[in-house]
Amino acid sequence: MEKLTTTLSSQTVSEIEKDFQPDAHSYRWNTAKKDTLGDVIGLTTADMDFPRTPQMQQVIVNFAEKGCLMYPTQHPKLNPVTLRRIHNRYKASNIESEDILFFPSVLTAMNALVWALNPPNTPYTLLTPNYPPLFNLSQPSKILEMPLLDTEHEDPTQRGRIDFAKLKTEMHLRQSKVLVISNPSNPLGKVWQPTEINEIIDFARKNAIHVLSDEIWIDWTFESPATSFAKFITSPTSNHSAILPVESQSQPATKSTAAKQPTTSKSCCNASFDPKKTPAAGISPVEYSTSEISDPTVAVVMATSKTFNIGGLNCAYIITKNKPLKKKLQYYLNFYCTAPSQLAQHMLIHLYEQGDETFHHYKELVRKNRDYLVEFCREKIPQLRLLLGAASHVVWIDASALTTTASNPADFFLKNAKVHLFHGSAFGSQYTKFIRMNIATHPHILAEALNRMHQAIKNSH
Repeated sequence: MEKLTTTLSSQTVSEIEKDFQPDAHSYRWNTAKKDTLGDVIGLTTADMDFPRTPQMQQVIVNFAEKGCLMYPTQHPKLNPVTLRRIHNRYKASNIESEDILFFPSVLTAMNALVWALNPPNTPYTLLTPNYPPLFNLSQPSKILEMPLLDTEHEDPTQRGRIDFAKLKTEMHLRQSKVLVISNPSNPLGKVWQPTEINEIIDFARKNAIHVLSDEIWIDWTFESPATSFAKFITSPTSNHSAILPVESQSQPATKSTAAKQPTTSKSCCNASFDPKKTPAAGISPVEYSTSEISDPTVAVVMATSKTFNIGGLNCAYIITKNKPLKKKLQYYLNFYCTAPSQLAQHMLIHLYEQGDETFHHYKELVRKNRDYLVEFCREKIPQLRLLLGAASHVVWIDASALTTTASNPADFFLKNAKVHLFHGSAFGSQYTKFIRMNIATHPHILAEALNRMHQAIKNSH
């Protein structure tokens, strides 16, 4: 097996060599290992096969020796360290400390936002193609898929345009009030430009729509930095408006409403929970979720997981200036979930303070893999059209030129090449001839996968 040379922080050593071994306990490789075909290369889930740094390992060791494993509270450095990154890296100087709320994962945060903002029995709108779990936020919400235009344009900067006229018509007909976006786009790798973000926010304000931007990939650009929607967040005009249902505001607590009051046993995951301090004491979560926030809102979700390859050690946060929304989100935290684990918080603090050098090296390894992928497909698999974006270590591939009898290209490559790729249809109903490939792996693994795919295509003719 080849060796993977990894440049680490100069605080320890400049270089080390580690034998590459796929982590059999990760979701991606465990799924491939369990496949009945055997010997499957897993290139699905978007994590990286690159080793941790000694500094990251030391954070874990130190925590194991002294850290708290009880129900977590927020570390005093968590907020200021995160705010500093928002100001310095994302240039969102408009964001203040009170605008940040921490959640245990991006999906928990996105579910909380849809729960808080989406009116009952109405769909939220998702721009597609998009990350599969975003199709199932806050069940039983419905969903309105809005395909982006020109997703296969030769010029990457022209891919993924929004048809605002159609978007307005469809959202109005379906009474949809929440628009979900990923920035940069997963799987397109599209980086939304400031002019486009301005246009989206202007559209949202004019049509009383809430915009939710999943920015878990925000650091993963190969050229110029991505622009965060956080730079464009402003305080709503009626930030102090009440958010309880009208009937709840006008009626005093009764035995029937008191019976619905959450108890500490339902929120044992949050040691700081106090029903008397929740924004809707005496109101059930179902009732509270139906209280509408009228002001058009922009909310951003970020996390450490994609940047630093710690998907199993989640720590995410929501950025918003809408005070009524923040009250609802705090209620969600108190009632439904917990703060990020203490270990995840310690890791975020370490990585935001010292981890960027390691991340830049990860990015260079992926850049080399991208170059290899482009050259290989140009020479040996021209049937695969690589739609390379400006961001991320996953590649969106148009496989419609393949002439196989398989129902979709992902199934073809799994059965005939033993390479596990993401089905395009998982990202939107119209993308059945597409696949998504994760290339953040050892070059030897990527080369083996591509050779298998090439041979499978040759054998099919």
